[in-house]
Amino acid sequence: MTHSDVTAPRVETLFKRADQTILSISPRGDIFLLRLVAALIPVMLLAIEALYGILFFYQLAVPFYLFCLALHAYGLLKALILQRQVSAELLIVLVMAVTLIDGKPLSGALVAWFIGLGLY
Repeated sequence: MTHSDVTAPRVETLFKRADQTILSISPRGDIFLLRLVAALIPVMLLAIEALYGILFFYQLAVPFYLFCLALHAYGLLKALILQRQVSAELLIVLVMAVTLIDGKPLSGALVAWFIGLGLY
């Protein structure tokens, strides 16, 4: 029995537990709908901040943005480890990370929302 034979069931068990937790908080038990809503909230808050320049909306949007980024990063990690293939989450995670580092997270949130809308 090799090391990978032993760790594979553990990894699958961890993903199953994480999926159950995510599905318990998602509307109608739909992960794609949760990703869509999680991207829409920062889009709206960051758009208000861009229009009116109120910093409060930016600060309010950042936790939702990070939650959306974490959901897509989890989806990417799951696709890479279990299915051994790249998914649309790679584009979303990269764009969201780069635009957050650049200081323009509205672009990343819009990309996550549009691609999420297409996947839903």
